[in-house]
Amino acid sequence: MTLLPLRATEQQRAPHNGRRMMWIAVIQRALEDVAAPPDANIPGMSPSAQRLGAEIRQAHAWFNPANRDFREVCELADLEPETVMVLYKSAVTGAAI
Repeated sequence: MTLLPLRATEQQRAPHNGRRMMWIAVIQRALEDVAAPPDANIPGMSPSAQRLGAEIRQAHAWFNPANRDFREVCELADLEPETVMVLYKSAVTGAAI
């Protein structure tokens, strides 16, 4: 999943700058984390796979409009939290936007 189509749309609302793109990259990475293969959460996996599973769970927990950090990152990326939640749900289900 990529935010590239969203970037083109959102650029019309705000200036394109490096800081904003950095925060978009933070959201992009979190989306990639939640889209990771589900086998990273299988009990009995190696310690590195278990750490990956924990990171995936943390990424899921981060996508929450009630989460102040989530809202702040969305604001810094100049993206509406509702829009990012649509992307999150798409990443989780594997659906195309």
